[in-house]
Amino acid sequence: MNVEHPINDFADQFKQYLKTTTEIAKLEVLNRTVKMSAHLIWQLLLWGFVFLFTLLSSMALAFYIARLIDDKAMGFALVASITGLLVLFLQLYLGRYLRTLFETQLLRRMYQDSL
Repeated sequence: MNVEHPINDFADQFKQYLKTTTEIAKLEVLNRTVKMSAHLIWQLLLWGFVFLFTLLSSMALAFYIARLIDDKAMGFALVASITGLLVLFLQLYLGRYLRTLFETQLLRRMYQDSL
C-alpha cells in the first residue's frame, strides 16, 4: 500500500523551493559582486591614467618654470607648492562636498545594480 501523503509532497516541494531560492540568491550576489569588481577595476584604471597625466604634466610644468627662472630646484618647488595648496584647498573647502558626492554616486550605483 503506497499512499502519497499531501504533507510529504508539500515538504518536498518546499525543500525544492528553498533550494531554488538559495541558488537564485547566490547567483544575484555573484552578479552584484562581479559588477562592483568590474566597476572598481575600471575606476582604478581611470584614476591611474589621471594620476599619470597629472604627474607628467606637473613635471613638464616644473621643467618649463625651471627653464624660465634658470633654477631646477625652484621650478619643482614652485610646482610642488602650487599642487600642495590646491590639495589643501580641496580638502578644507570642498572635502565634505566631494565626499558626499562620491557617497551618493556609490549608493546610486549599488542601488541600480541591485535592481
